[in-house]
Amino acid sequence: MNAGWKPPRFPGPALLHGGVRNLAREDLPRISSMFLRNFRGRSNAQSPRLEKHLADFFLDHPHYDEATSSLVHETPDGRLSGFLGISPVRLRFEGKPGAGSIISTWMIDEAARDSRAAVALARAHLARRHMLTISDTTSRLSIGFQSNMHTEFAALQSLRWLKPLNFAASGLVSAAGAMGVATPPAAISAARACERAARRLARRSGVSDAKGWRIEIVPVARFAQGLADLTQRYRLAPDWSASDLAWLFNFAGEREAARSVTLYEARDSSGGLAGVCACVTDDRQRAEVMQIVIRPRAEEAVLQLLMRQARDEGSISIGGRLDPSVGRGLFAIPRVLYQHGAGVVLKTADPEASRAIACGEGLIGGLIGDAWTPLARDSYA
Repeated sequence: MNAGWKPPRFPGPALLHGGVRNLAREDLPRISSMFLRNFRGRSNAQSPRLEKHLADFFLDHPHYDEATSSLVHETPDGRLSGFLGISPVRLRFEGKPGAGSIISTWMIDEAARDSRAAVALARAHLARRHMLTISDTTSRLSIGFQSNMHTEFAALQSLRWLKPLNFAASGLVSAAGAMGVATPPAAISAARACERAARRLARRSGVSDAKGWRIEIVPVARFAQGLADLTQRYRLAPDWSASDLAWLFNFAGEREAARSVTLYEARDSSGGLAGVCACVTDDRQRAEVMQIVIRPRAEEAVLQLLMRQARDEGSISIGGRLDPSVGRGLFAIPRVLYQHGAGVVLKTADPEASRAIACGEGLIGGLIGDAWTPLARDSYA
């Protein structure tokens, strides 16, 4: 869709004031070092794998354009003092195409501690007035900082849900993670076996049936078509082709702990399309919903199907970001846990787009964000 559309070009480095310019490929080693120092607590470190991921996401993205390029802040003597990593996303609002941007990595050089660099980067980016600017990996400190720039905090989408499919194994993995230690695979297997035995004795499966409904694994082209069909009802929605989605899923699969990325399609008892979902499963057998869209009034049935499918495939839990559609379905499902995630903040060029999101008529989160990427998850040790 809209294959020939290009967003308006953004002024080049010579036209940007305040020491802000577009990211260049030769900046990546310094950006990598700043990233590891700020977000991983490792000074004077380098990671070729991190440099590759920075290049992939910020320079080699299939929709890279200077209008949505990442920005760096440079001191007069040529030292990089800040970075704002931006990933583009094509959107559709009220049937019209537009440029969206995902703020992925926002940092300043710890040695300089100059907050003016952070302000200059944010102002330069927001001046582009994209249809939607969003960040879904925002800290409490950053939420307060961005509120001064008239961004909006999306409280519902900042929550995460978790459905333990095996309480014993899921609890064991969560406890080990809280203590910062790895869970031995043998311990996970033993916990799973104990709970399965208990369920057999109690004659309870832990997941309800959706009679006559079915879920199956589908290729990316079919997933893309189902996603396009289901998002037609939204006033604000992403405009992804099958090749766009394939690129995003391949990048998600590069996470250190990722074991598989699986695409599902759910249909009701009459064969009608009820929902699509993309899940990534990690090496601890936890399934995470990266992107999900469900037809109205089919939410509970589709989520029940997805939970049963994940359990049958060996996952010990499944979870993801909350949104209005998913929330309606989860409300009817017992033993679902909710927790704070990273904050979601956004800014729109049109107040009507903000109202659409607030009313559940705008699809944000999931792949319209960066929480699913290696940059948000991996240690790069």
